[in-house]
Amino acid sequence: MAHPCEVVAVSGSPAAGIGAAAGAVCHDREADGHGDHSGCFWRGLRLLAVDGTCWDVADSVANEAAFGRPGNSRGHDKSSFPQVRMACLIEVGTHLVLDAELAGCRTGEVTLVGRLPRSCQSGELVLADREFLGVPLWRAFTDGCRSSEGASLG
Repeated sequence: MAHPCEVVAVSGSPAAGIGAAAGAVCHDREADGHGDHSGCFWRGLRLLAVDGTCWDVADSVANEAAFGRPGNSRGHDKSSFPQVRMACLIEVGTHLVLDAELAGCRTGEVTLVGRLPRSCQSGELVLADREFLGVPLWRAFTDGCRSSEGASLG
């Protein structure tokens, strides 16, 4: 995967790039949460959520080639900056990122979220907003997680 030359984080400070962002996910599921875990569960199910976002990267030929630029309201022009799209699987109570997928702006959130069931286990309830509906995505989470029992998508 290509890495943006100079990613600017939401805080406005330079970040180390996509590799660092992708590496910031928690790979140790036992290290999830700190202190009171009551907000992490509902009726015995661990609460997770999926969602996506985009962010601008430095305006360079390399970034445009790797990630693309979204269109704008005028139809024939492109936006000022190339964009990276990210979809995350997080623990609701702690906001801990358990898994993430990154791609260029032309790859949709639903496509990226469809790759995240690999990090789900039985006993988890995955919350999603109205963009993430349909049988194929539901099956990805119930059939595609690491447990034979599947996760629940709500």
